[in-house]
Amino acid sequence: MFARLLKMSDLKQTSPRSYTTSTHQNIPTVPRHKILTYKYVEDVAEKRPPHRAAHLAHAKAFSDKGSLILGGATQNPLDQGILIFEGVSREEVEDFAKNDPYVRNGIVSDYTIR
Repeated sequence: MFARLLKMSDLKQTSPRSYTTSTHQNIPTVPRHKILTYKYVEDVAEKRPPHRAAHLAHAKAFSDKGSLILGGATQNPLDQGILIFEGVSREEVEDFAKNDPYVRNGIVSDYTIR
């Protein structure tokens, strides 16, 4: 038997991270994820060391709250960073980025939020 596919309109948000339906109570929660992608400047490897500890402390504060679930830089080439947030709004991710020492000190040339 095929399960009925759910539409987002079938879901009722019960908290920032969980949803339920009136017809399917045993459906797993559907967290809201946001992906923050940083585009690094050309010589990021040389420019980031003075700001790395502050950047990691900034990220750890969000990780400790449970909202930043994964993050890191790509390798070969070292040209971008990807951070995955859960249960936060776009505005909260924007606030994270604007206050990140990498952004504030020119290590990040641009960023996107999806």
